Amino acid sequence: MNFKFYLTNMRTGETISIPEPVGMDSFRPTFRRDKNSHGMYFEFSDNELSFEGRGREMIVSESELYGINAKIELLIEYRCGKDWKEFYRSMLDFTTLNMESGNTCFARIKVGQQGVQMTFRNRIDTKVDLESVEAFDGGAMATYENLGKEIEIPGKAIRMVNFAERKNQITIGRGGWTCSVPFGDPVISEIPDFMTGQLFMEGIYIDNPENHFGGNAKEFAIFTNLASNINSGKFHLGLHLEVNQKGTLSGITQTGWMGVIVIDGSKKTHNNQVWTRFFGEDTSGSIIADFTESITINQEVDIPKGGSLCACITCFDDSPTFLTTVKQASVKMTTNSIFDPTFSKTFMIHESLSRITESITDGQLTVKSDYYGRTDSEINPVLLDGTGGLRCLTNGFNIRRAVFENGEIPKFYASFNDLYDGLMAIDAIGFGIETDVNGSYIRIEPLNYFYNDDVILSCKNINSVKISFDNSRLFGVANIGYNNWEAEEWNGIDGFHTKRQYRTRLDTDTEFDQFSELIADSYAIESTRRRQVTEQSIDWQFDDDVFIFDLRRDNGLKVNTGYGDPNTLIDPDSVMNVELSPARNAARWFSWIMQGATDTIGRELIFTSAEGYAGAITKTIGKQAIVDGSVAENQNITGDDIVVESLQKPKFKPKIAEFEYPMTFRDFAYIKDNPHGLVEFNGEYGWIDAIEADLLNGLARFTLILKA
Repeated sequence: MNFKFYLTNMRTGETISIPEPVGMDSFRPTFRRDKNSHGMYFEFSDNELSFEGRGREMIVSESELYGINAKIELLIEYRCGKDWKEFYRSMLDFTTLNMESGNTCFARIKVGQQGVQMTFRNRIDTKVDLESVEAFDGGAMATYENLGKEIEIPGKAIRMVNFAERKNQITIGRGGWTCSVPFGDPVISEIPDFMTGQLFMEGIYIDNPENHFGGNAKEFAIFTNLASNINSGKFHLGLHLEVNQKGTLSGITQTGWMGVIVIDGSKKTHNNQVWTRFFGEDTSGSIIADFTESITINQEVDIPKGGSLCACITCFDDSPTFLTTVKQASVKMTTNSIFDPTFSKTFMIHESLSRITESITDGQLTVKSDYYGRTDSEINPVLLDGTGGLRCLTNGFNIRRAVFENGEIPKFYASFNDLYDGLMAIDAIGFGIETDVNGSYIRIEPLNYFYNDDVILSCKNINSVKISFDNSRLFGVANIGYNNWEAEEWNGIDGFHTKRQYRTRLDTDTEFDQFSELIADSYAIESTRRRQVTEQSIDWQFDDDVFIFDLRRDNGLKVNTGYGDPNTLIDPDSVMNVELSPARNAARWFSWIMQGATDTIGRELIFTSAEGYAGAITKTIGKQAIVDGSVAENQNITGDDIVVESLQKPKFKPKIAEFEYPMTFRDFAYIKDNPHGLVEFNGEYGWIDAIEADLLNGLARFTLILKA
C-alpha cells in the first residue's frame, strides 16, 4: 500500500489511523498557479469521501457537539522508499456532511483545501489591528517593537500663493493725496493675513514715504505675516499696477510715485525693502493733461512675523488730479511654507505583513521575505537589508495624531490584501505558501522568485503538444502609479506620485493596470501631517488610507528626503519617496509588460499621458535601485535604463503549452517541493501554470507558461 490515512480532532488533539476512504480513486491532486499572487497551490479536486468505522464515529461525534464548527483534519502520507512523507493535509467541510446507514454505515463529507492554506485564503481580506498581540482564534502573539514605532516625519515645503485682482476700474480725484493701492478682493488667499484694500484711502501729502508708512501702517498693509511656519519669512512679491492720471499738471518734474515698503510689528521700517517707481515725469515744465503708467515690482522680500507689506500712491500737486486704477491691476505673493517635523507611529512592512498573517492563521504562518526583510527584522531576519526592507507604513490617523471625541486613539487596521495589492503595484511582487524545517510561511518576493530557471522535470518525446497565445498577456497599454494623491488645499503643483500611461509597440488594446492604493505623494503626506497641528479631531479624507515611506539608516531609521532636480521641483530637498516614483514602478514591471515584444518590434514603454505632474526629475538613491542616475517621470523606458539585468527584457512568451505526460509519485513529490522551476518538454521550457495528476494511472496533464 502506497498511502496511509489519519484523522485528527483539532479540538482534543486525538489522531487515529483509518482505512482508505471510499472515493480516493477519483481524487486528482492539482498544482495551480494563482493569477494574482503567482504562487503555486496544491489541492485536490472537490470530491466527496466516505468514512466508516472509527473515522465515522469521530466525525459523527464532533458534528453532534459542534455542528458545522467541528474541526477534523485529514492527513494522507505516501511511501517514499523506506520512509513515509506527508502528501496531503486538509480540513473536512462539515457543511457537506451526509449520514448513510444500512448494511454499511458511512459518513460522507467533502474535504477542502489544505487547512492553513484554506484559513489564510478565506481571511486574506480580513482587517487586523497591527498592534494587537492576540490572534483571531485567541492565540497569543509576540510583541514587535517595529509595529507602532515612532519615526520623525520631516516637513514638505508647500508653495503658497496670495493673489488679488481688480474686477473693475476705480477712480478718485483731488490733489495732494496719498492713497493705498486698491486691488479688490483676493482671488487666492493661502498665506495669512492677506488684506487688499477695496478703495483708495485718504492720506496726507508727504515727501518721505517711510515716515508715512511707519505711522499709518494699518491703512496701507497689503499683507501682514501672521504665519508661524513660513520658511525663513521670505516671500516673492509680484505686483502689477496700471495707473491712469488725469488732470492739469504743469511745471513739475514728477507728478507722483508708487511706493512699497516692509515694516515690522513695532512699525519700524526696513529701509532696504523700499521700492519706489515714479510716473508722470516731465522736465520741460509743459502741461500734462493725461497719462497712463504701468508699474511692476517682482522681487523677493523678507517679512518678519508680525510685519506688514504696504503700498501706496502719492501725487505731488494740488491741482485737480484724478487717479484711476484699471481693471485687472493685481498683486501676487508666493512663498514656501514649511512646518517643523512631527512624529508618527509607523509599521515596518516586513513585520506588518507577518503580523496580519500570524493573526489570521493563529500563528501557523509567518512571513518570510528577502526583499522586504531586514537584518534586524523581528521575524525571519535576513543577512542583508532587502531592496524594499527599509520602508514603513502608517495611516492618516497616525500621521496627524488624531484623537476621537471620546478620547480613544485610532488604531491602524489593514488586511493582507490591502498591503499586498498596494505593494504589488509598486514592486512587482508575488507570494506563495512554503514549508521548510523551520515551519510554514508566506513567501513574498519579486516575480522572478516564482519563475526560477532550475529544471525540475524533463518530458521527452511527447506525441502531441498544443501551443497557443495567451492574449491576456499581450499588453498594448500600461497604466502605472497611484490612485490617491490629491489633497484639498494643494493639488500638488509638483507632486509626481500620480498616474502614468505608457504604450508599447504591440498592436493590441489590452491594458495592464497597476495603480497602488497606498499613498506616497509628498503633498498628501504634508497636508495630512499639518492637521496634527490645526485640525486634530476633524475628519480628514485620508484618515483610513495607508501611507508608505521610504527610509534610510542614519543613527536609526529616517525618512529619505531630497534627490530632486531644482529645475523641476519647487523644493527638491524636501521631496519624499523618490524610489517609489511611478516611472521606477514601471521599470520594475518592464519585463512582465514586454512579454509579447520581440527584438524586431522593439521593447520600449512610451510615455503618453499623466494625471497630475509628470515633469519631475529625481536622482536614484540606494545601492539596490531599479535604475541608475536621474529619472524623468515623463521619459520613455527601455531595458537599457534598468540596472537589474533580469528585468531588462521579457522573461516569458505570451504563450501556453498543453500536453499529457506520464508522472510517478516521485516526480509529483519533487515538483511539490520545488514548484517554481522549469519543465522541459521536447527541447523547450516553461513554468507550471497547472498540473492535474491522475497518479493512480500514472498520468498528468500539464499547462505551462513558455520561457522567452
